[in-house]
Amino acid sequence: MENMHIKAERDYMSTILEKVTNGEFLIPEFQRDFVWEKRQMIALFDSIIKGFPIGSIILWAPQNDEFDHINNIGGVTIEKCSNPRFYVLDGRQRLTTLLSVLSEKGDNCDSMFVDLNDFSILGKRNKDKKLLKLSSAFDSYAIVDYIESIKEQGFDDAETKVYADRAKKLNKILMSYEIGYITVNGGGIDDAVEIFSRLNSQGTSISPDFMIQALTFNSKTHFRFGDEIQEILDELDKYNFSCLKRDIILKCVANYTEKAFIDVKTEDIIKINDLQSVMQDVKRCVKEAVKFLYKECLVIDIKLLPYTYQLVMLALFFKYNKEVDILQKEKLKKWFFYTSYINYFTNTSLSNIRSDIEKFRLFSEGNVLDPIDYNSTSIYVQRKGQDEIKLGSVSSCCFVLSSLSRLEASSKAKLIPFIIPKTGKKKVVNTIWCTSLSQRNQIDKCFKSKFEIQSEEWYAKFSLNCDLMTSYRAGNLDDFFKKRCLLLTKNESGFLQHVLDPNL
Repeated sequence: MENMHIKAERDYMSTILEKVTNGEFLIPEFQRDFVWEKRQMIALFDSIIKGFPIGSIILWAPQNDEFDHINNIGGVTIEKCSNPRFYVLDGRQRLTTLLSVLSEKGDNCDSMFVDLNDFSILGKRNKDKKLLKLSSAFDSYAIVDYIESIKEQGFDDAETKVYADRAKKLNKILMSYEIGYITVNGGGIDDAVEIFSRLNSQGTSISPDFMIQALTFNSKTHFRFGDEIQEILDELDKYNFSCLKRDIILKCVANYTEKAFIDVKTEDIIKINDLQSVMQDVKRCVKEAVKFLYKECLVIDIKLLPYTYQLVMLALFFKYNKEVDILQKEKLKKWFFYTSYINYFTNTSLSNIRSDIEKFRLFSEGNVLDPIDYNSTSIYVQRKGQDEIKLGSVSSCCFVLSSLSRLEASSKAKLIPFIIPKTGKKKVVNTIWCTSLSQRNQIDKCFKSKFEIQSEEWYAKFSLNCDLMTSYRAGNLDDFFKKRCLLLTKNESGFLQHVLDPNL
């Protein structure tokens, strides 16, 4: 960063918006799209009216690079500038909001108002309030016209003066409001991103996928790395996995480098040849990995995934395999539950994980028989009935997955807990896990009606039986809890033994 110069400055909001409009401050195309909602726009202007800071804009003048830029911001056409000074690295959402509302040509110039009675910001008209458009308040000439319109509405001189003074005050607030900005001169985008991470007044750092998008953006194909990740997440919604963190997708992309994904850095991903084509394959692999977890392991919600690394490694398997045969399916299920129950990714050193990733890759390529070296396939399960269910813990995820294994997989399964009535909070012994509302409603009827009797086979799906239901209906909850805890432990142990050694 020897050739970089950083300077903090301030200027009037009107001056900064003018520089954006005349092309001195450009928004590069690799920036994410405008995504703010009306409530966020209202909050921004509320802060401005009250004189609160709205955070510094970060501007960057690269040493050599040039980037395609956005020619229309919030409905305002950006003029061509023969000597643009800076790219907006942080502040796109705020600047777009300001231009779209305050400019007479902005997309939202007619839809944001100030109530002159209390200076509150409104996102729609209200006949009962004295409203002034923010775009008019920002224009000194429009203020004069507004004052004339007040006189024509029949207000007496005193009322006219009150609202005229308030309109002038609002104009003064907007025209005198200053915004801080930080200029970063020189360096490449890697340097600028590091500066961004350290200086951002909001306290948030630039995400790695944003950095990759900046460096790989293609103005001809309009390939946006961040958009590709979002497409993957959108496709995972039907598996209840759309909340998967974006950096997990990045780790799946890291499978296409020469390193183990835990060692891959952002620059390694940038160097991948034909990243656009690779992302199409990543999309396939991630989807197949999630589908496997959903259908074969009953991970019907991302909250049930013990370790996100398991998804990354399954995506690695599907990099080398378009589909999975019966034997591979058994081996992958065994690997999944083994690593979950022994808390593998918590208790294992990075060097061992690195070695086992390589072994998993060899298994995926068909060069070794097993995806991991099994030190033991005898895992002892003992549940305490009063343990609370916390899906953030590996232990709880394992328990719920073993419970769901007794149910048939559904293409529209949802994770739905049922708390047995009169038994308190969500704990191991008093929670029944369902995959549909119809299941939950049927179980609810069983516990609320003495006459809703089901078969032993039906009860067994939910780790119940007729003996347990008899104790519950007789009000003998201690006996019910004791028996159900034993049944849950027996069922979970049997499930785990079957998965780890399906030949038994």
